[in-house]
Amino acid sequence: MFDVVAKEYLQKMGVDHDVTPVFTNHSSNIYLAFSKQNPQAQNLAKQLDEGLSLLKTTGQYDTLLSAVH
Repeated sequence: MFDVVAKEYLQKMGVDHDVTPVFTNHSSNIYLAFSKQNPQAQNLAKQLDEGLSLLKTTGQYDTLLSAVH
Protein backbone atom coordinates (compact mmCIF):
# COMPACT_ATOMS: atom_id res chain seq x y z
CA MET A 1 0.00 0.00 0.00
CA PHE A 2 1.07 3.54 -0.54
CA ASP A 3 1.75 5.44 2.69
CA VAL A 4 -1.38 7.59 2.54
CA VAL A 5 -3.62 4.59 1.89
CA ALA A 6 -2.00 2.58 4.68
CA LYS A 7 -2.31 5.51 7.08
CA GLU A 8 -6.02 5.80 6.29
CA TYR A 9 -6.71 2.11 6.86
CA LEU A 10 -4.64 1.92 10.03
CA GLN A 11 -6.52 4.92 11.37
CA LYS A 12 -9.89 3.35 10.53
CA MET A 13 -8.84 0.15 12.30
CA GLY A 14 -7.69 2.14 15.33
CA VAL A 15 -4.12 0.84 15.22
CA ASP A 16 -2.38 3.83 13.66
CA HIS A 17 -0.31 4.36 16.84
CA ASP A 18 0.57 0.68 17.10
CA VAL A 19 1.90 0.12 13.58
CA THR A 20 4.89 2.03 12.23
CA PRO A 21 6.72 1.72 8.91
CA VAL A 22 10.15 0.15 9.26
CA PHE A 23 11.57 0.46 5.76
CA THR A 24 10.68 1.67 2.30
CA ASN A 25 9.53 -1.23 0.19
CA HIS A 26 8.95 0.55 -3.08
CA SER A 27 9.25 3.96 -4.59
CA SER A 28 7.78 4.96 -7.92
CA ASN A 29 7.26 7.92 -10.16
CA ILE A 30 3.75 8.98 -11.04
CA TYR A 31 3.01 10.09 -14.58
CA LEU A 32 0.07 12.05 -15.88
CA ALA A 33 -0.96 12.09 -19.52
CA PHE A 34 -3.60 13.90 -21.50
CA SER A 35 -5.22 12.31 -24.53
CA LYS A 36 -4.27 13.81 -27.87
CA GLN A 37 -7.92 13.22 -28.78
CA ASN A 38 -9.00 15.81 -26.22
CA PRO A 39 -9.04 19.29 -27.80
CA GLN A 40 -8.38 20.79 -24.34
CA ALA A 41 -5.33 18.60 -23.62
CA GLN A 42 -2.71 21.26 -24.27
CA ASN A 43 -4.60 23.84 -22.20
CA LEU A 44 -5.12 21.37 -19.35
CA ALA A 45 -1.41 20.49 -19.30
CA LYS A 46 -0.55 24.20 -19.18
CA GLN A 47 -2.98 24.77 -16.30
CA LEU A 48 -1.49 21.84 -14.39
CA ASP A 49 2.04 23.21 -14.86
CA GLU A 50 0.93 26.66 -13.71
CA GLY A 51 -0.84 25.22 -10.67
CA LEU A 52 2.18 23.15 -9.64
CA SER A 53 4.46 26.16 -10.09
CA LEU A 54 2.16 28.24 -7.89
CA LEU A 55 2.10 25.55 -5.19
CA LYS A 56 5.91 25.43 -5.20
CA THR A 57 6.30 29.22 -5.21
CA THR A 58 3.98 29.69 -2.23
CA GLY A 59 5.49 26.79 -0.26
CA GLN A 60 2.21 24.87 -0.26
CA TYR A 61 3.79 22.02 -2.24
CA ASP A 62 6.28 21.29 0.56
CA THR A 63 3.52 21.64 3.15
CA LEU A 64 1.40 19.05 1.33
CA LEU A 65 4.30 16.63 1.04
CA SER A 66 5.26 17.00 4.69
CA ALA A 67 1.66 16.23 5.71
CA VAL A 68 1.91 12.89 3.90
CA HIS A 69 5.10 11.88 5.67
